[in-house]
Amino acid sequence: MIGALSASLPQPLGDIRSELENIQSDLFHIGAWLATSPGAPAADLLPPLDSARASALERSIDRFDENFPAEGVHSAGRRHELRLVPRGAHRLPSDRAPRRAPGRRRDGCAAAEQLKRSIVYLNRLSDYFFVLARHINRSQGIEDTLWKR
Repeated sequence: MIGALSASLPQPLGDIRSELENIQSDLFHIGAWLATSPGAPAADLLPPLDSARASALERSIDRFDENFPAEGVHSAGRRHELRLVPRGAHRLPSDRAPRRAPGRRRDGCAAAEQLKRSIVYLNRLSDYFFVLARHINRSQGIEDTLWKR
């Protein structure tokens, strides 16, 4: 889905492609950590997920979110599907990483810190895709549909 979004970005937003490539790389690292049994020797060979990656998402969220009204929600189709996947809202087992990751943590093992960082990253990623969808719509002149309580 990230590749499809990247390929469909309007030309003026092409600079976001490299950011999406970094996210794909981060997700491969997280997937490797989630697929490795706690305490397994293979954990020593896995590249760490730097906590700065979640901070990078935060900076992008702030950049995209500038000048948006506080209570806007809109229909951005596939872009909003992307924000649901990191939160585990889809029914596919592979998309439930944040809900499964806490059960895989083992305090005191090398993977525990990486799994904590993964959970933080995946939660920030959901917010990133929400704000990115709004940013893309705004750049294309598409208005937000305000949420009515």
